[in-house]
Amino acid sequence: MDEKMMILKMLEEGKINSEEAIKLLESLERTDHSGYKASKNSKDEQTDSTTKFNDTINKFSKKAEEFADKFGPDFVEKVENISNDFANAAVKFADKIVSYINSTFNNTDIYKTLDKQYCFPVKENTKFVIRTQNIAIKTHETNKSEIIMDFKLKFLFENTDIDELITLKDENGVIYFNTNFPIRTWGALEIYIPKNINVVDIQTSNSKCCLNNFLGDTLNCTTSNGKIEITSCNTRSLIARTNNGKIKTEDSKSNEAEFFTSNSSIEFNKSCFDKLKSFTSNGSINLNNFDSIEEVEAKYLLQTSNGKVSIGLSKNNNSSCKIYASTSLGNINISKLDSSYLIDKDKGNIQAEAIIQSKDYDTSEKRIYIEASTSNSSIYIIGD
Repeated sequence: MDEKMMILKMLEEGKINSEEAIKLLESLERTDHSGYKASKNSKDEQTDSTTKFNDTINKFSKKAEEFADKFGPDFVEKVENISNDFANAAVKFADKIVSYINSTFNNTDIYKTLDKQYCFPVKENTKFVIRTQNIAIKTHETNKSEIIMDFKLKFLFENTDIDELITLKDENGVIYFNTNFPIRTWGALEIYIPKNINVVDIQTSNSKCCLNNFLGDTLNCTTSNGKIEITSCNTRSLIARTNNGKIKTEDSKSNEAEFFTSNSSIEFNKSCFDKLKSFTSNGSINLNNFDSIEEVEAKYLLQTSNGKVSIGLSKNNNSSCKIYASTSLGNINISKLDSSYLIDKDKGNIQAEAIIQSKDYDTSEKRIYIEASTSNSSIYIIGD
């Protein structure tokens, strides 16, 4: 059993708490990275460590539910405090994984820098698909009728021919851009996307993605061990997937949107959706300054575990809202709501439920139905 697994085993057995586990992992990380060494299996080891850590949290959650009904509200409050501690530890642990992966590239003295630009024209309603690894991606809007891609790469070998590692194909209205870089290649890519691109599908790993000012039908983004930031985008369909990284959406619109992460939070601000699904574990979900797009009943699903859900109800919202909130081993906290809302709460030893509804919900032309759920943590409904 390696050192990381031993630390997780001690955490599971209660021999150390989460903060102590984080300190031990930090100490181990410093030792591991004191020289230039990297295992070919480091990514697999980190993935296994994440799985073990999450299993520890899930085992605790199941045990807590078994005893909650027997010991009552005081026990539930203690469980929530411990779960918040677990969630914070999970986020820190995920950050350590990202730092661990990135630190394998930190010895820049042995790397050679390469800058490369690619430009190619595109037709109307083109789909753009990119597949790469260990590359941070940032997108911009351009008024030109061509895609511009600026690479800044770090290679181990000075004479690397980047063109031999890239496959570019244009067929049936789809542009495919694939890279096959050596495993220890890393860097950044800035993509300038013209307005006649209708679909963008991005996949990278171990890196952050920042998507800005895209206006089109579909935007898909997948990464791992990195955050996703979506700003000022307007689409029919929007999908963002990562793990061990935050997803943040600001000033954006999408008729159908799905967000998935783990060990981190999901944040929505000044954004509008007609259908929204958001899932995380060991992290929070925060929804603020939101609205629907069409005059229909919009449906939002906010689901997490070992993390809180926070919903801000603004007086400036043009849609009426109905929220069904449920948590196990947690509380539902409602504050600052005015008389325009009806509240129905039910609190048991294990399960807490509440319905918060605008009085004019049934007659309103624009409505948003929100289903918010968590376990081992609380839900917060907050007015202006």
